Amino acid sequence: MKHILSFVSAVLMSSVLCLTPCYADEIAEDSAVEEDSSATTDSEKSESKFERVLLKKGSLISKEFTDYGTIETSWQPISLQTAKLVDIATGDEYYALRMEHDYYKSEYDNGTSTGVLDSDEIDGVISTLKYIKEHENEFKNYTEVNYTSSSDMIFGAYKSDDDSSIFIKFDYKDTAYIEMSNIDDVIETFEGAQKALDDMK
Repeated sequence: MKHILSFVSAVLMSSVLCLTPCYADEIAEDSAVEEDSSATTDSEKSESKFERVLLKKGSLISKEFTDYGTIETSWQPISLQTAKLVDIATGDEYYALRMEHDYYKSEYDNGTSTGVLDSDEIDGVISTLKYIKEHENEFKNYTEVNYTSSSDMIFGAYKSDDDSSIFIKFDYKDTAYIEMSNIDDVIETFEGAQKALDDMK
């Protein structure tokens, strides 16, 4: 009888041990799904309203892009386009400034960066640039002032003891640098683009 009980106990213990890794795998998979879900949410947060509509599936969208001008940088100019989207089903309209810039880091790391700035964010960029222009001489040590858009583009400037520059950061690979002496031209360009978008409405 003791032998039979020992055998039954061994079988039950073996079954429990076999099931435990499966349960652990299920927990790990659930965690991974939760992480993926939060990652998706983060990526959604880093899109402009314009991009969210542009990438919307199952919708009939009308797109209109018009060349506007360029911003000169230390490497290649940034090309600008005013952009309008219309959701045909709802009649909702969305406006943005589309920017494109070629970058080159090496033979194997080069390409074209694209950024989108919602029309209601252009004011923030203009205000940032005007603040930099008015307070540049007050900056001490290393100072950086910037504005981050909903699509994670960064517009701003830095100043150190021996250097200063305006910059537009498209992503982790591509930051375009503009001479501080050209700040009036850059402000004028964004103001003009804003007016052009207003005229499209």
